[in-house]
Amino acid sequence: MADSEISAFLLSELDAHGAGVIGRAVRKLGISRQAVLKRLNALVDQGDVEAQGRTRGRRYRLRRNVVLETRVDLRGLEEDVVYREQIRPVLGNIPDNIQRICQYGFTEILNNAIDHSLSDKAVIEISLTRSVIDMAIRDFGVGIFRKIRDALALADEKDCLVFLSKGKTTTDEARHSGQGIFFTSRLFDYFSLLSGHLLFWHRRTSDEWSSKDQPSNHRGTAVRMWISTYSLTRIKDVFDRYATPERDYSFSRTQVPVALAQHEDEGLVSRSQAKRPLARFDQFEEIVLDFKGVESIGQAFADEIFRVFRRLQPAIRIRWINDNEQVAAMIQRATDQLIRELQQG
Repeated sequence: MADSEISAFLLSELDAHGAGVIGRAVRKLGISRQAVLKRLNALVDQGDVEAQGRTRGRRYRLRRNVVLETRVDLRGLEEDVVYREQIRPVLGNIPDNIQRICQYGFTEILNNAIDHSLSDKAVIEISLTRSVIDMAIRDFGVGIFRKIRDALALADEKDCLVFLSKGKTTTDEARHSGQGIFFTSRLFDYFSLLSGHLLFWHRRTSDEWSSKDQPSNHRGTAVRMWISTYSLTRIKDVFDRYATPERDYSFSRTQVPVALAQHEDEGLVSRSQAKRPLARFDQFEEIVLDFKGVESIGQAFADEIFRVFRRLQPAIRIRWINDNEQVAAMIQRATDQLIRELQQG
């Protein structure tokens, strides 16, 4: 594995304290602890990473340099002008694919704040290391999870997460397609949303989706997105993965992390839980259900997706990945029942 790939993974995985980054790299990349330490030390030497402590107790974190912090009035603001006049100049000489990702992500998220947040102000912060671009936008409005929960009449703000991950979720369909967060979260090495008591994030390098409750109640919405300049990700590649080229590259495919449909300490067993990832599936031609992190599913959950929905929507292709033995058995059971019903007419 190339040093640039290892560096990109390490930089994207490092959190505020760097706890556990070595073990995660060993497991995810399949390389030795010595190889990980060699790259970490190289990142320390070149100024990207700070290290504290010695030997196995050593902790790592990104060495950030805040290059821009500004408060903007959202009323009448044009996001492309902000990027061109304030953001692009501080990013310096970066690869073209990274510049395009930064432009896309920043303008999409700032536009969301302008159109959706019900906030007059926002704070923008840009931090850099030698190899990481870290962009944050915070508004002081209603909060993204609360707004989606109310608009879709959901029982809990955490139910919003599976909707956000699948795309085409918007509270203003006349002006927005619901694609901005979907693609931005998949372009950057790290993407997070913090609102109220809920933090939701995605790490591209490990394809990890997760959330947790925060002890504080965060007013408005804070979005953070950062990417390593080592990244080889291109906007076209990500768009192509979820588009239909023969039909003007329409957004027709999605991938849903099924684990986001479950709350803490509960299994995926009921039909109502299955309807969370199923909602708005009729807007897509192909859906990939990712069962990563799901230990088991119940009969009713599997039946609702793999028999009932597939019978009602035969034109929509459903695939699934990362299913363990128990999950696969439940899916097969529902699929076999569907086949029997179709054969019987």
